[in-house]
Amino acid sequence: MGQCITAPCQRSAVMNTDLLPHEDKLQADDAGLPQDSLPTTPSVETTVGTVSGQNNLTPSDAEDFDAGTALPDANGGLSAVAQPTSSDDRPPGEIEEQALSLLRALRVHEAAAVLQSAESDGPQSGNAVALRAALELQLQCLGSALDRLADHPGIETAGAAATSSTAATSLSSKTSNGTLDATPRDGVTESLFGTHIPLTPKAARESRSECGTPHSSKRDVVEVGFDLDDKGRRVEVVIEFFKDGSASIAWTASDLPVPLPLILCLVNEVDLLGDLVPFVLNATRLHDFPWNKADCLSRVVSKPPIPFIAGLEAIEQRFGFDLLDTPWQGLCLVVCGPEWERQPDGSSIWRGVRRPPPYQAGLKEVDVKTVVALGRPTGQSGELTTIFFSGKGDMKVPRSLLPNWLISNLIKMIGKLIYQKALDRVANFDSSEHGKRLRGSGSTFYAELHERIKQFIGNISDSSV
Repeated sequence: MGQCITAPCQRSAVMNTDLLPHEDKLQADDAGLPQDSLPTTPSVETTVGTVSGQNNLTPSDAEDFDAGTALPDANGGLSAVAQPTSSDDRPPGEIEEQALSLLRALRVHEAAAVLQSAESDGPQSGNAVALRAALELQLQCLGSALDRLADHPGIETAGAAATSSTAATSLSSKTSNGTLDATPRDGVTESLFGTHIPLTPKAARESRSECGTPHSSKRDVVEVGFDLDDKGRRVEVVIEFFKDGSASIAWTASDLPVPLPLILCLVNEVDLLGDLVPFVLNATRLHDFPWNKADCLSRVVSKPPIPFIAGLEAIEQRFGFDLLDTPWQGLCLVVCGPEWERQPDGSSIWRGVRRPPPYQAGLKEVDVKTVVALGRPTGQSGELTTIFFSGKGDMKVPRSLLPNWLISNLIKMIGKLIYQKALDRVANFDSSEHGKRLRGSGSTFYAELHERIKQFIGNISDSSV
């Protein structure tokens, strides 16, 4: 069917998105990233020189490209002029503006479809080349993440329930067992710039089957289930340890009493993570990339109560994707480990950003592979949220230091603490730092996504009448 994707942030000549020849730099504005509303970290230096014989594309290079006011249409799909066709008579600049607007709105696969449809019509400008390179990086991460999410034990069972209240019937159709498996909307293909994007869970499962990665007959699996409160809100967790020292985790939290727009803010403002998650010593947004507000490099330092472990440090590349108009029916956060590129002076860079020194000596460096979280609006009017989480990484902590009873107790404790802290924060959201950032100072990022969710819920309500 499609290609097997195993390394979402693996570097290649095509994937090297921000290291482009000078004449091909995209002149785009700062993609709606108000620096006064986000913390900055001066310890991370953006390289302006040359790397591997090429100049780096940095946010400061993105000042002259005006993406205009071209935005996705009100019904949540591509507007008539933006629909990908075999031939697009619009000027190249207008097509690029539409693609960039979609990218800013986290609608990456739609942006790629618009730009891909125009490439067959003739030579591309330097703007289009740079925009395509940025899209390719995000598409490969998205494809890998959805392949992983398709194996999530909660996707099928929750999908059946979602069909009755949040399934986009214009995009989805029920199979005989009631689960969601739909054909992607016309014009948004599953192969974009050579990357397979499984826009249905079924397509992702079929792709993984073709990859031929069978499970070992003897597996080290820990299953934990617990109630978050006395109202039936529950979390189901499955953890698996592998012989190479890595581990995977998948969990589902169903019908949480927090609307998705607020959860989006709680998750995206990574430097406030310590307000919600226990054992976090430091969380920093190291660098904002210019494409959209979700595209950033972050660092999280934590100290869970694991014997003989001074603490854990993880540096992560974050991306966000709007998949509301697909059968995945949600907003998706993808976290992957940057592929640091060694430089002659001994430093390392990722997308033109130097790797920072360790937060402190003695910390275990977490090897982040792929982490994906999908938030789906549920309830009669989208007042609830179901979250599917799947991740894999290497904490570099011996399995012998993690007995099953410790894993179970830690998961239950952390899960309940996060849940209670999230409820407390939501109860006083307007006066909190999260509330201030949600309102922002000139940023429309959260407002636009809030409207998208409202439109999605409205379409569901209309289709059920």
